[in-house]
Amino acid sequence: MSEIIKDEQKSENSAIDNLVAAYQAAARKSCRSILEVAKCVQHARNVLSINSDFLAYLERIFVGESYAKKLCVVAEYESQIEDFLIRTNTELSFAAMYKFAQLLKDNSAEDVAKVNVLELRTAKDFDAANTAKVEKAETKKAVKAVQAAKAAEAEMPKAEMPKAEMPKADVEVEAVVADFDSKAEAVVAAVTSNADAYVLRVSRLSSDKQAALLNELNALRAKYDFEIEIPTAEALALAA
Repeated sequence: MSEIIKDEQKSENSAIDNLVAAYQAAARKSCRSILEVAKCVQHARNVLSINSDFLAYLERIFVGESYAKKLCVVAEYESQIEDFLIRTNTELSFAAMYKFAQLLKDNSAEDVAKVNVLELRTAKDFDAANTAKVEKAETKKAVKAVQAAKAAEAEMPKAEMPKAEMPKADVEVEAVVADFDSKAEAVVAAVTSNADAYVLRVSRLSSDKQAALLNELNALRAKYDFEIEIPTAEALALAA
């Protein structure tokens, strides 16, 4: 009797294995199709005028601008995604592909090398591994907290306001380039709002953003009282 039950279990497991294998094979084809679609949209963006012809192209293929931008990000890192699919012999959803591409785009090669990418599978996995995105979210959260505290203080009647003021202290903040993508002034203003002195250290400064970031920080330094510490020759000349 036990042998019959074991045979039935083997038969059931075999049927599930076959169904799983069929799904995985179809999903892998779907992954390659998504990459092909992404490359088509990227090529169209490169050869057409973004302001007119490319938008007309998107209307013809019934693709929104937001989705097209995501497809172009995926296409930019198509070779790395293809390598992942081959090495893991698995499949990724479009959302996971896009988050994977974002991870590669936002972080330096050294930071990506610290992550065991081959163990990631879902969009949530890649999002959590994106150090730059996590740090940027934390900075944004801190800025919002300061803004909320100031708003609450402004609305509070003077009679109810606490007598003791928040103590001021010197602060040191470790920042990354991603923190300053259009939000540099907000970050500096939020942090310096409760500090007499402010030392800003910027790490993982990529060469393509170096000059732009230095110019932005230098302009902000004239408005806020803070020093800049960036490990580059240009920064040393700036501080001299």
